[in-house]
Amino acid sequence: MFYLHSLQEEIVVEPRHFGPKLREHVENELRDKVEGKVLGKRGYVVCITQTLETSPGEIQDYTGWALFRVKFQCIIFRPVKGEVLDATTMFVARNALVAKVGPLRLSVPTDSLQQNGWEFDTTDGAWVRRTTGTDDAKITHHTALRLRITGLRYQIRNEEWTVTGVASIAEPHLGVL
Repeated sequence: MFYLHSLQEEIVVEPRHFGPKLREHVENELRDKVEGKVLGKRGYVVCITQTLETSPGEIQDYTGWALFRVKFQCIIFRPVKGEVLDATTMFVARNALVAKVGPLRLSVPTDSLQQNGWEFDTTDGAWVRRTTGTDDAKITHHTALRLRITGLRYQIRNEEWTVTGVASIAEPHLGVL
């Protein structure tokens, strides 16, 4: 789901940027710091919609750098367990099926695919669901899928938050689009 959220961040600015374009520099630093990043369990910041308030800078002892506290509104993508999303497959193999929704990577357990009539075709390298008609459903690289999130995991890797999840296409309205 997408949310409009108000947040606050601290931005540190070097003295060489003090001048007529200081506010613009602070906003650019804020965008570089938070846009496109996962902020813990708050979610993934899609974009900053507006800057609400910027505090007067506080000069730091010994460095001369200025600290600004910036309040802003942003659009956040925060997936929820049970949510139905449209995704694109990134990786298809006999033992793995991985799809992506923006920054979120979702793995679909292949044993659940097999239980729902899907078979792995080694000649095409794709998951295939054979039907009585001529239209067989096929999952290959870059296939559009509709799936339901069954689990999410937020973790820190290399000092940055990442979000991964597990999903299912085992319901009647889910699967290949």
